[in-house]
Amino acid sequence: MWRRSRRDSPRRQCACSFGAAGSYDAAYLLALSAVSLGAGELTGKALAQGFSRLVPPGERIQVGASRINRAVTDLSAGQNIDFDGASGPLDFDLQHGEALSDISIWCVPPRPATGTWDFTDSGQVFLASTLMLDGQIGAKCK
Repeated sequence: MWRRSRRDSPRRQCACSFGAAGSYDAAYLLALSAVSLGAGELTGKALAQGFSRLVPPGERIQVGASRINRAVTDLSAGQNIDFDGASGPLDFDLQHGEALSDISIWCVPPRPATGTWDFTDSGQVFLASTLMLDGQIGAKCK
């Protein structure tokens, strides 16, 4: 499901299908936020507040089946976790609700023969750590 990008670093992975990492993270974030509420009422406002339990300080928990039990145990015990998603670290700015993360830049060139569009990884990534673009636009995007 995942392929390494140019630099082969653990944080430079991108989904082979459009939006998969973000969708995967969203499902985990909502589930873990719900766990953090304990027996509390499950409302949108409560889920939003539960996100404050998914950021440091706390043990770094990487997304996936091998770590979910640890995340549930820690959250159920009233501890925070530091959620590290498929798309990268998701350290939310609790004032604004934003989690800066690396973002793969996609291009959508037309397919003239069919009149449809093609979603293609451009070869560039926005790096949250530097607030800069990295990589080169590929030939399919020009």
